[in-house]
Amino acid sequence: MTFFRCLLLLSLVTFSAVVHAQDRASARALFDEGRALMRAGDYDSACRKLEASRDIVAGVGILFNLAECYEHLGRTASAWNLYRDVAAQLAEGGDRDRERVARDRADALEPKLSRVRIEAPEGIDGLVVRRDGSEVPASHYQQALPVDPGTHVFEAGAPGHSDWRREVEIAGGKQSIVRVELAKTSTTKPAPATTKPKAVARKQRPIPPLPPELQPRDEAHTARIVGWVFTIGGAAFTAVGFALYGAGSNQLSESNDRCGGDRSTCNDAEAVALGSDGLELQRAGLPIGIAGASALVAGIATLAIYAEDKKTEVSVSALPGGASLRLSW
Repeated sequence: MTFFRCLLLLSLVTFSAVVHAQDRASARALFDEGRALMRAGDYDSACRKLEASRDIVAGVGILFNLAECYEHLGRTASAWNLYRDVAAQLAEGGDRDRERVARDRADALEPKLSRVRIEAPEGIDGLVVRRDGSEVPASHYQQALPVDPGTHVFEAGAPGHSDWRREVEIAGGKQSIVRVELAKTSTTKPAPATTKPKAVARKQRPIPPLPPELQPRDEAHTARIVGWVFTIGGAAFTAVGFALYGAGSNQLSESNDRCGGDRSTCNDAEAVALGSDGLELQRAGLPIGIAGASALVAGIATLAIYAEDKKTEVSVSALPGGASLRLSW
């Protein structure tokens, strides 16, 4: 049983790594589309692509470009928050130069921020205030908080009070005050409680035995199924892993060519981001390839050990331009 547990653990680790690499590839494709739309001046569509990329992988390159896109749309508070998040992440990683760029962008936006202060009544139990559908923490009441310019919907409610709703137009670079006003409602009598009928105990019928065709198979049969799964899955994961590693190497090579071999002093932001993504693809692809190869070897070994007869032949041979896997019983 320990052997099967090890195989199961290896399959879960390998599957997780492959899914993560596929997610990063999707995020990269969305990021590239967003950058192209920004260059074309279509910032609405660009921001949607970058938001979809961020929802998959929230890398600093994606967040910085999304902040820049928000800035072009006039969403100053959203851009300011993202620039600050990027600066904090870069500071944790020790990247002081890029941290300074993100922090300078945030500092330049701060004087342009629109702010709103919510004045909520005190002493109301269960008071909930929402802005654009999201709950505002009570600690944010009476605070001038940055918001994007435009129309915002404020709602409030509490037990024993009527609901309250206001649409407020927030001007760019200005501070607005929103006063929450709740009116008490008349108390109503609670509905009479209903009694639930008592459950009638039923006599349990004996469970019939499984028919022979549904009886559990022997351990060797199960092992052969696991062996096939690992052999086929391992071969696929090996191919995916080393394909990702190769793609990352190509991106890194292109980045180095565009940066003259030194990305630390490169002024081409896209080339630097391309190189960073290439390194991440390499880091993701190599363990996937190794895990896939391990699964492949484990699967072949399992098929050989639990073969139905001794005529089983398992061989791996090298061929020009690739490799050949031969299984036969």
